Amino acid sequence: MTYVPDTHALVWFLANDPRLGRRAGMVFQEAAAQFAVPTLVLCEMHYLAERERIARDMAKILDYMRGDDRFALIPLDENVIRHLPGGLDIHDGIIVATALAVGMARKTKSILVTRDADIRRAGLVETIWE
Repeated sequence: MTYVPDTHALVWFLANDPRLGRRAGMVFQEAAAQFAVPTLVLCEMHYLAERERIARDMAKILDYMRGDDRFALIPLDENVIRHLPGGLDIHDGIIVATALAVGMARKTKSILVTRDADIRRAGLVETIWE
């Protein structure tokens, strides 16, 4: 199974934060899970760290992902752009488009790990959280 973590999900997983949903936390513990991380998520994490809203060192985050072969960075490229949905803000749209593009490319279901109400309400991709 391929999971696409939203920014808050990845931040809270890395920080072992109790705000991470129970099922979302279980997903990150699955040894066989694969995580397709949109580059936008890392950009948002960098933005939050620069503004001291999260205490994360981007170099350590990148090293962590390089050291865990379950994680792959997915660039914002033409394939993702082709899957951009309407009706969501640009950041949510890019994350949803990444999930859709990864699912198509890997010929598998990709599940977005998010508690974002707008994304969940849109129903464009399967989500997991609680």
